Amino acid sequence: MTVRLSSANSYSYAKKDMSFKDYCNHHIHPQQLSALGNGPGTGVPFHFHGPGFAETIWGRKRWFMYPPDVEPKFHPNCTTLQWLMEVYPDVKDNPNLYECTLQPGEIVYFPDKWWHATLNIDSSVFISTFLSP
Repeated sequence: MTVRLSSANSYSYAKKDMSFKDYCNHHIHPQQLSALGNGPGTGVPFHFHGPGFAETIWGRKRWFMYPPDVEPKFHPNCTTLQWLMEVYPDVKDNPNLYECTLQPGEIVYFPDKWWHATLNIDSSVFISTFLSP
């Protein structure tokens, strides 16, 4: 079976096709700046959609959010870890940037069309519930 990897959902430009076996044998490891991974350091780069809730079941997940009228500085092919290392130091004091770290059992509400990115601090399990706008 072939799987398609990208650094984000529909916002990333670069896609990489590989066999599921190759993915399991070579890509199940913590995120690195130079390659996609799975576990600590992974996440979803900035994107937006309708409103909803996200609950962390296992592990910790860091959230970064901007209001709909403030587009964050990011490149669609960069991972959240790259953004954290390269861009975050310049924007961390921006009053439009909201951030939090969810612990197991905690929940966050993301409003309609708010930009958000996530970073898994640990291997994590979470549930997202999307609401109608």
